[in-house]
Amino acid sequence: MIKKKNFIAVLICIMLFSGFSSTLVGAQNRLLIVVDVQRAFYENTQLKDQTDEMVGNINRIIERFDPQNVIYVKAASKVLEFSFLHIRALTVPAPEIDDRLKIVSSNIFTKTEGDAFTVDSLNMYLTSCNAKEIVLVGLMAEKCIYATALGGLKKGYDMYIVPEAVIGQTPEKKATAIEKMTKKGIRLLSMDEVK
Repeated sequence: MIKKKNFIAVLICIMLFSGFSSTLVGAQNRLLIVVDVQRAFYENTQLKDQTDEMVGNINRIIERFDPQNVIYVKAASKVLEFSFLHIRALTVPAPEIDDRLKIVSSNIFTKTEGDAFTVDSLNMYLTSCNAKEIVLVGLMAEKCIYATALGGLKKGYDMYIVPEAVIGQTPEKKATAIEKMTKKGIRLLSMDEVK
């Protein structure tokens, strides 16, 4: 009888510490990255109708994370300046984060490329947090979410997206992007699975 109990205890320990399930990774190792939720990108577009639901879902997800594990990424763009003396690229300030979004931390980073993992300060923060799993929400599924998800895989993170908290230019483009991401190893989480 004692041997059977010891066997069960050892089996449980092996399951807990061997990475048996991704849901067993501690909450401290799972971070949320909110990508490009900036009203200027969708205020007067066909996307506006979808953003109410997306922002509401993102806010519910944010509530499930420790505030220090919530990261916001804003997109800035670059423009070329031409003069008789030179041509140079200038960074245009990033539009503000949507004011309906819950801001629970000062972990706000600005990117100038589609892949948020091109931002050195973000990578340093993730390393300092000992991040293992990254959950992505925001926009656009076929652009920055896609590029960031693949960038995270290349960095060695387990990458997740929550389809109910991501939008695309069209439902079809979103579905196609999600299908491509899952084929490359990005996992899907439903709203109920986010912890």
